[in-house]
Amino acid sequence: MRFRSTLRSVGVFATILVLIGLVIAPSGATPAQAQSRRPVMAFYYPWYEKADWENGRMSDVASPKYSGGEEATLLRHIQQADDAGIDALVCNPPWGRQVLPDADMGAFYRALLGEAARVLRPGGRAVLLTDRVAEVGGALAELPALRPARELVISLFGSHPTIYVLEKE
Repeated sequence: MRFRSTLRSVGVFATILVLIGLVIAPSGATPAQAQSRRPVMAFYYPWYEKADWENGRMSDVASPKYSGGEEATLLRHIQQADDAGIDALVCNPPWGRQVLPDADMGAFYRALLGEAARVLRPGGRAVLLTDRVAEVGGALAELPALRPARELVISLFGSHPTIYVLEKE
């Protein structure tokens, strides 16, 4: 009996502490910030399809399950990176061959580069490797704040993609 009474007292005390913590905790959480002047970078790999999350193909399952070619997914992921204080995303986006073959690649690149233009600081850069020249050109035509600082065509396994260095004005 004494054990149950002690256990009940500990539970009540813990509940009171949690409630006090909720009352006195600051209401507005501050966004994450890097602790040094070094940029915080993350590799962003938007190649997943909804089917990739099924049948035990992944050790971790995303919630919600998503397709990397969906504009809402890109917007959500880039906003999450921005909210987390990430300064740069390193990205090798899909070219629409093996991954996202049925996607509207023009819409994909407009969404990707539109979000890059939104979250980059003035003078910030985005580097992109793709062979989708028309789609990148079309997206950049709609984004006057993002300009190509450099373009380099390379040879990669029989393909000739372009490395774009884009800079926000």
